[in-house]
Amino acid sequence: MSLQFLFEHRPEVTGAENHAAPENAATGLCHLPDGRRLAWSEYGSPQGYPLFYCHNHAGTRLEGLFFHDSARTAGFRLIAIDRPGLGLSDFFSRSDQNSCAEDFLQLANHLGIRRFGLLSWGGGGAFAFALSLRAPTRVMFQISLACLPFSLALDRSALSWHEGFKRGCLRGLLQLRCRLMRPWPGKGSCRQRLLEQLGLPDRKLLERPEVMDLIAENFRESSRQGCRGPARDLASRFSRWRFDPASLQVPVQLWQGSADTLVSEACTRMLARSLPHVEWHRVPAAGHLFFLRDGDAVFRSARKLLDQQAESGLDAVIRKRGANVRTSVRTPRCQPVHGNAACRLPLPSGVVARSPGPGF
Repeated sequence: MSLQFLFEHRPEVTGAENHAAPENAATGLCHLPDGRRLAWSEYGSPQGYPLFYCHNHAGTRLEGLFFHDSARTAGFRLIAIDRPGLGLSDFFSRSDQNSCAEDFLQLANHLGIRRFGLLSWGGGGAFAFALSLRAPTRVMFQISLACLPFSLALDRSALSWHEGFKRGCLRGLLQLRCRLMRPWPGKGSCRQRLLEQLGLPDRKLLERPEVMDLIAENFRESSRQGCRGPARDLASRFSRWRFDPASLQVPVQLWQGSADTLVSEACTRMLARSLPHVEWHRVPAAGHLFFLRDGDAVFRSARKLLDQQAESGLDAVIRKRGANVRTSVRTPRCQPVHGNAACRLPLPSGVVARSPGPGF
């Protein structure tokens, strides 16, 4: 199966369950000051309120396809970014949550986006929190779906052990695992591996062929450059969070399915107790992939939060968070990608590039 299928197929479903890509989906490469390239794709409404998406561990920007229709309906411009070494973004050996936050801010500056929201799934939550703490006067809200607060679930001694173990051999083991799993034989193998880990609600969702097609393609895209990018990104789940969630000034919404077998509800509740401005949304009879069924509800909640802030006055909201927070980001040189131009890696077929939309 090629990526062309994903960008042309229109499954016979409606509402939030239609995950076909928009015909004008934009994919671009941003040249950062250190010479690396950062890739992003856009979904939802091109003129909507900007919402940066932090994908799951070892995922890619293609996950934005899951949220395209819900984002468009709610009036959000979803900007999904490949982290270093994944998809089309260059590998960075010193990548961590804080460096990724800096990369995202540089991209926001180029796109002319002054303020924006954040959406994350699974392991992408740690990177979203780092960005919210890095730029509290620019991030208006954060929504984390099935967040994985692994470092909060371990005591200090256990976490130190995991840090040392990771440096010694974890990345090597994960690289070996990625090599053994490549090439992915097909969606049948993909489905079988997922069924072994997921609960009944998620298994029912995996019966839909368009969902399995995208999950399998997302996995292949993540290892486009080899195994070291996915291995490093997976290893980051064992890393200590180098920030204190209790100091976060940005309002956060935590969403989790009650039947999630991959993320412990106890860990997520522990994270919620550490956040000063948080809303907890527990989705009944839903699993790790609950947003495939309830994506519209997530984005309606985001729109409501944004409207409440607008009613309160953005200037007052920013002053409350501490307008004296300095954000110094060098403006990168970015360009949209047309075909294979200006890209050392081949772009997926079927992706149509366009110039970045207006900022906010």
